[in-house]
Amino acid sequence: KNKNVITQLELEQKLKNGAKTWLENINRITTILCVNARQKEGKGLTYCSNTCCGNAIKNISFLRELKPELEIIVLYRDLQMAKKKYEEYYRNRRKDAMFLRYDLDSIPEVTKKSSNPEKYEIKVFDTNLQESIEFDTDLVVLSTPIVPADNLVELAKQLKVPLDKNGFFLEAHVKLRPLDFATEGIFLCGSAQWPKNIQDSIAQANGAAGRASRFLSAKQITTSGIVAESNPEMCIGCGKCVEVCPYNAIELIETSQDYEEVSLVVKKSFIHPALCKGCGTCAATCPNGAIAVKHYDFDQIISMIETYLDKYN
Repeated sequence: KNKNVITQLELEQKLKNGAKTWLENINRITTILCVNARQKEGKGLTYCSNTCCGNAIKNISFLRELKPELEIIVLYRDLQMAKKKYEEYYRNRRKDAMFLRYDLDSIPEVTKKSSNPEKYEIKVFDTNLQESIEFDTDLVVLSTPIVPADNLVELAKQLKVPLDKNGFFLEAHVKLRPLDFATEGIFLCGSAQWPKNIQDSIAQANGAAGRASRFLSAKQITTSGIVAESNPEMCIGCGKCVEVCPYNAIELIETSQDYEEVSLVVKKSFIHPALCKGCGTCAATCPNGAIAVKHYDFDQIISMIETYLDKYN
């Protein structure tokens, strides 16, 4: 709401558009890292955005090139330089700014100066020096975290794919299937999965494209023989199986039933065998017992149990 309090993204846009004229009346810039990030439960966002620290150091170097005499102060909790090259970049750029460390119990206080509303007064307890420090600044730059897009919840419901507790898409397995969802044929990449920089997003996008090409280039795709089947004679079209299917493999289709003088249009569940993974969730949920998993129907399971009991009792 104030032109002298901006985010790192807004600072990047100013630097991109040429900020030399804009910096003429600015002599001191204060960057505050971890704003509303890495907070305690219930106090804000609890996760680290992964890219904020690197972006802040990068912007500091650009500011120094544009105006060498500019005074830059960085208030940080921890510097999360995720990769080796970022750590080296930080060490090379450390001389470009003054770094003051704070913690959750001593969050910086930013107030407008009564004598000059265009400037701000900042009070922070430096945990390294173990003392409070007060100073004025012309510009405050906030490093705010990347947050999930507003429509991810609705999109996740439509695709039947999971979200983690922070609202990002959750992969099938972090090591074995990092680009896949449990739903076959849907892949993820970029900051939809977790905050990441452009390089990592492009690398992950290439991987996701490679995974998708495996399906697009195949003439045939072999699926498992253990899939669920719906009995249309018993199905009442309640749609509960559609709601619980984790693989988006079931849909309600309209069918026509002819009687002596009338024809009724009713809804029946249809299970796509190419998408079904045979988990049995729908069979357990169906209130009418209209769904059975191949090779694991009720009679077969009872027979397995009886055989086991006869053998070991």
